[in-house]
Amino acid sequence: SQAAKYTILRSQRERTIFTLAEDNHKLLKPIILKRLKQRQNLDLTPEFNDLVTQMPDDTYRNQQATFDHTEFPGIFLGANVNVDAEMRRRVVTYLEILDAYGSAWQNRFVNTYLQIPENGIAIHMPTYAWTQSAPSDPAFRVTDDESFYITDNQHNPERKTVWTGIYYDQVAQAWMVSCVTPIDFQGKHVGTLGHDILIDELRQRTIRDNLEGTYNMIFREDGRLVAHPDPQLIKKIQESNGTYSIAESQDTNLQEIFTLVTEKKSDAVILNNQQGEEYLAATTIDEPGWFLVTVIPKALVQQEAFVTARLILLIGVFSLIIEVGVVFFILRQKIKAPLNNLMAATESIASGNLDVELDAKRQDELGRLAALFNKMAQQLRASFDALAQTNQDLENRVKERTAELENAKEAADMANKAKSEFLANMSHELRTPLSGILGYAQILQRQALNEKQKHGVQIIYQCGSHLLTLINDVLDISKIEARKLELHPQDFYLPSFLQSVVEMCRIRAEKKGIQFIYEPPEDLPLGITSDEKRLRQVLINLMGNAVKFTDQGHVTLEVEAHRGKDSKLTCLSFAVKDTGVGMTPDQLEHIFKPFEQVGDQKRKADGTGLGLAISCKIVAMMGGEIQVSSEFGKGSIFSFTIECPLSEDWNLASTVTNP
Repeated sequence: SQAAKYTILRSQRERTIFTLAEDNHKLLKPIILKRLKQRQNLDLTPEFNDLVTQMPDDTYRNQQATFDHTEFPGIFLGANVNVDAEMRRRVVTYLEILDAYGSAWQNRFVNTYLQIPENGIAIHMPTYAWTQSAPSDPAFRVTDDESFYITDNQHNPERKTVWTGIYYDQVAQAWMVSCVTPIDFQGKHVGTLGHDILIDELRQRTIRDNLEGTYNMIFREDGRLVAHPDPQLIKKIQESNGTYSIAESQDTNLQEIFTLVTEKKSDAVILNNQQGEEYLAATTIDEPGWFLVTVIPKALVQQEAFVTARLILLIGVFSLIIEVGVVFFILRQKIKAPLNNLMAATESIASGNLDVELDAKRQDELGRLAALFNKMAQQLRASFDALAQTNQDLENRVKERTAELENAKEAADMANKAKSEFLANMSHELRTPLSGILGYAQILQRQALNEKQKHGVQIIYQCGSHLLTLINDVLDISKIEARKLELHPQDFYLPSFLQSVVEMCRIRAEKKGIQFIYEPPEDLPLGITSDEKRLRQVLINLMGNAVKFTDQGHVTLEVEAHRGKDSKLTCLSFAVKDTGVGMTPDQLEHIFKPFEQVGDQKRKADGTGLGLAISCKIVAMMGGEIQVSSEFGKGSIFSFTIECPLSEDWNLASTVTNP
């Protein structure tokens, strides 16, 4: 039983890295296929030329001037590869994906790579510039390696993730095994995704860490020997570069072990090897198809059984002695005090206090019982100490994993910060000339122009205004992602503010031939303190969407004022109702996501899909939440409530501004 548990736990511990490799492939394969599908009609020649150049030996490798293998993935295409538009798309796509994911996995895996069937490879391997060192000999083919050909259609018709045999890598100077997955796109084998995994420590643990009197071994289902404590067998594994098979061995007992383990017909962990006078505790490491076997001599088991029987006999003898002693001391009226001490010590242990020791100086049965009790308490303390150490080890592992996750999060935050800074800079650079264009267009509109010129200037102004809105949306969403979007509350006159917002949207509604309804409430406060610009942005977005998706009927803005938590606060509730196309429940799940749009393609073209995401964040910063209810074909209602301080210091002359 102990050997079975040991073998099962050992297998579960060792398989972690293999499970992680397969999980990585399950994650990355659909991403690769999706990226290839998105780009199947694109011309990526400029991107290809920025990254790759043809060498004098006719091979294709990374641009020497800009390539650093410690930071970026490398590419190698043999001299015989036809580099057409489809190949360029694949190469650019593979390099981008490896750049994104390879660095995140380099702490666990030697490399991450994508082999190209036409004789090429894209690889992220910070420890070695593999692609720059690959031979230029036309006879050299990356695809001759086992890690590729076991994924072709002939060797892998099921198109599943498979594992190579073990091999000694001359670059890494270590034993490895490779996890590889075929990538098929539009019925064609376009790549093989792979991880190389170091197994030196696993092999050493298998040989070194064993139960006393036993030994461990690992072999594959096809008979290739992975690890064994016999130095002669280790030497043969090394000489064959990992292809040495048990079938080649002259050891009949080893061959019998292989037969028993691979042909067992049940889930039994313990097998009886009658030929070798031994028991086998066998289990599998499923991912690479390995068998982990612990060999236990039967003599060792018999010895343990004898020790157990002797212990049981000794316990029986002690029990009999104690029983006789109890009767004897009862007769002599001398049992009360020792038993009270024993009971007190037992209760102390039951309550969690293990630092208990009875007086064992007496040379009678109770003295012996006290000694046994002390020994039991000592064993309990040792067990609890071991358990505490195990818990500490687990806590240390958790801290290590937490540190790894924090590092990964920090890297992601830095990347996000860089993206946000880039968007902010680009938005600023675009808005400066665009503001000039809009200003000059306004000047031209005031000039004496003919109808055709007026129409052209109007188109320039409308397109520029639309582009400025898009740029502002992108800048806002970048601020949100960087957590730099801030509110700037100020005092303003609420009735005029609402009327100006309504008039802007009423014009758009009347152009579409629909009715825009707004009735100011009688109890509407005059002055409030809030971010006027951001509140206008939210209302215009909600009402603009309502007008855009309403072809007949009406759009209504309802505003209600309620008393706040105290007399200096007011709760403002806004509701935008329309009789437009409405939304399905599935569409409602996506409307607040950045760059997500619902509705027909014609209406989608009018925006970026950022308005609702930005509005949702602004309302949240104001202490509210946008609620939505919709019925497909009948219309939608968007509403939110915010709490604002009342203001008596508003300036009527400065509250209504053009957006």
